[in-house]
Amino acid sequence: MMREKIKNPVVVLYKRETSDSYAVSITDGSQNMHDGLLMASVSPDEADNSFAVFAMVGYYMAAEIEALRKRVSELETKTSAEEAPAPSVAITLPANLRSEDLR
Repeated sequence: MMREKIKNPVVVLYKRETSDSYAVSITDGSQNMHDGLLMASVSPDEADNSFAVFAMVGYYMAAEIEALRKRVSELETKTSAEEAPAPSVAITLPANLRSEDLR
């Protein structure tokens, strides 16, 4: 059981390839799943689990977080690939210089 609130919670997700489930790890600032202070395995079908509702909610939350992270990454990539418009430059001639003098 945890004694203190996690100060810098990071949700680390791992989508299992062999089953329709996620391993979810909540760390205190780490991106490493193995540093988890809270860990759970969640899937959409937990009929034999007494905490089935929580496991199913966790599964859909993990799937949504994964989709949102992917979308954010795509948008960041797209934004960085677009070129910023060239800055406009204004040239001010000295008061005693006429445009005819530049020819």
